[in-house]
Amino acid sequence: MKKNKLTILIVALLISILITSNVFAYEYEKVGWTNEGKPKYTWSTLNSNETLKDYSSHLKKSDISGSTIMTRLRSSYSLKGRASKIKDSVLMQNKLLVPTSPTNNFDYSNITYYNSPMGLGYTSWYDSLYGVFIDYTSQFSPEYLGKVIDTTHKNVDIVKDSIDFANIQYSNTNSAYLTTTKRGMGDSRVAAMSSRGGKNYPIYLNNGENIDNRVKSAMQKKGIKNIYVLGGSTIFNYTAGLTSGFNVIRAGGLNREETKNLMLKLPSRVEGPQHYSSDDNGLVMIGVDDKYKATIRGALEKEKKAKDGSNLIAITKYLNDVLKLVIGSEPNKNSNPTMVIGVNDGEYEAYWICYWNSPANGYVYQFVLNGYHTDNININSEVTSIGTSNTVYKQNNSTYWTKTNTDVNINTRGTVNVKSDMNGIKLHLYNSSYSNINNSPYHEMTPGTIGTNSQFSTSFSNATTQKAVLGTYNNLRAITGRHTIRAKESGKSYLLHTSAQYGFWSNPISSEITLKTDGDPPLVSGIPSSQDREGPFEFTLKATDLLSGVKSMTLTRNGKTITGTNSITTTVDEEGENKFVVSSIDNVGNIFTKEFTVNIDRDLTISGVIDPNPSPAGKKVSMDITTIGKAKRIKIVFPDELVKLATVDSPLKFEKAITVEPTHKERIHAWLPLETPVTLDKDNIRVKPAYKIYIEAENTYGKIVKGYIDLDVQGSIFDKLQYGIKATGYDRKK
Repeated sequence: MKKNKLTILIVALLISILITSNVFAYEYEKVGWTNEGKPKYTWSTLNSNETLKDYSSHLKKSDISGSTIMTRLRSSYSLKGRASKIKDSVLMQNKLLVPTSPTNNFDYSNITYYNSPMGLGYTSWYDSLYGVFIDYTSQFSPEYLGKVIDTTHKNVDIVKDSIDFANIQYSNTNSAYLTTTKRGMGDSRVAAMSSRGGKNYPIYLNNGENIDNRVKSAMQKKGIKNIYVLGGSTIFNYTAGLTSGFNVIRAGGLNREETKNLMLKLPSRVEGPQHYSSDDNGLVMIGVDDKYKATIRGALEKEKKAKDGSNLIAITKYLNDVLKLVIGSEPNKNSNPTMVIGVNDGEYEAYWICYWNSPANGYVYQFVLNGYHTDNININSEVTSIGTSNTVYKQNNSTYWTKTNTDVNINTRGTVNVKSDMNGIKLHLYNSSYSNINNSPYHEMTPGTIGTNSQFSTSFSNATTQKAVLGTYNNLRAITGRHTIRAKESGKSYLLHTSAQYGFWSNPISSEITLKTDGDPPLVSGIPSSQDREGPFEFTLKATDLLSGVKSMTLTRNGKTITGTNSITTTVDEEGENKFVVSSIDNVGNIFTKEFTVNIDRDLTISGVIDPNPSPAGKKVSMDITTIGKAKRIKIVFPDELVKLATVDSPLKFEKAITVEPTHKERIHAWLPLETPVTLDKDNIRVKPAYKIYIEAENTYGKIVKGYIDLDVQGSIFDKLQYGIKATGYDRKK
């Protein structure tokens, strides 16, 4: 216990001495962590109550996510106090820099370090002099500090880690440090000290001599334009491989201590636009010795023509590496450049600005590359037209539809307020399924090439044959492109953006035009089934389309066509098979077609029976008539031979309206005349053909059917009467 107390006392004394005596211990360094929200890690792989099973049984999400852990750690300056916040922690003092001769100044960092079973740890630097840097370099330098528990990427790729950390720590900045992972990351530590010394910018790590494309992309997304490249010529190329769009600032001494001092007193004008007047040829040569002017002029003439930065970088390397020129003296914050060379012809602007260059001691200079001065260059781009009425449907001024797998021409134009030709025009097709416009499909055109990205190939096919065309528009340099594309997927929506290139790509500009895709034909409902109908039969067909909408529909029968937009109503009355063809087309040309038949069947039958049959003359007979087929009227007529014998009360001609129904039965009574000749004798021998009773039925459609009922007459009703008289014996009495 006494030993622990002694250790804490010594540590506290050391901190006090360092903060009061160290030349780098400025007031802001004493404050330490004051910005809540640093750092903010996410624990996306674990549930809210789950522990870090793979690393420790002690730390939970609530212990590390966000910045609350920093708040808790700041609340105590004792080992005992810290141990109660993070279990098994120990207080360490770690020397970040080696002693610098002739002085023995050390830069210290107060660190709470947690050792987990797998050798990973969590590092806190709430009172660290250079804590912003240690925040992540401690993850990558186990030989110095060990590794921090990183809940997002676990130190798989240190370059990506630095990008991720910068995204967490810095939301709005136009400047950054680019440092190396080599040489124990000493240059990275200089960047950290510079950041704590007033230039609080994100620090990006890099493996090679040229900037990693991932780092460059991350910087561009943040809008970073000023890059402090820390590392000598053996670590980074002159501009770290950058050729446009950035202000590359370089400073270096014989060791990290000198580099740190140079960074802390950099001329204040290194950031922000710098413009220098040129001669009549658009060349800038300020502070150039006469004996080098011809060589430099030749290189700048090439740069003016090429406009790619290569010749400016080449002449700088020649001055430094071959001629080993000594230029100026070690600068301070108020220093102006000693030498400036470059091009500024009103169209292209790029400079090498040197404050100090001493091959034996150090350097401070910058490359202001073309495209950095966006305040002078105004690049615009727009969609000028889309397709034709044959390939697209214009729903309104901001919404267009195209048919899938069909060429659509989207014309774009870019302009720039300079006198030189532009480089390219790009069409971006963005929707919410992409994280940002830069990750959405694009179609790029230059005067010599046509290019797309992988996202474009997934959703579209390129059918463009001609290249971009250079010209002028409204007295501005212009580039136009006709992007001929084919959509692969139906039901998609893309907000069109454009960007143009003049040395650098402009930010995408929304056209406020949405291009939607439709590969599905309309649907038609109400098509009748194939069952027979008696007619007249009325039906309505309706067309619907959930995408571009229905343009029109037609219904054709027997060469006659009915047209409509969304619906057609018709009536079928012709008996038999009525063949139809219905078609519907949507606004981009997708067609629905179907054939169908409506069969009108109007069968009508009539039949009947007579009772009794045979019937004696003078007898009342009953005729049961049956109709099938919605008859509305029946007619019964006896032969003329009998009609002539009929009485007024029983004329033997009947016509009657009946109930209309599919099957109807009707009974009709009639009296046979007494004088009706028989057709059968008493022995059933035919003496005359049977009488043909005419029957007729008519249905509601006007169809008439006919038939006959055979009637035989045998004897007379008086035959039984005579027999009865004989039986009474009445005639014998007489």
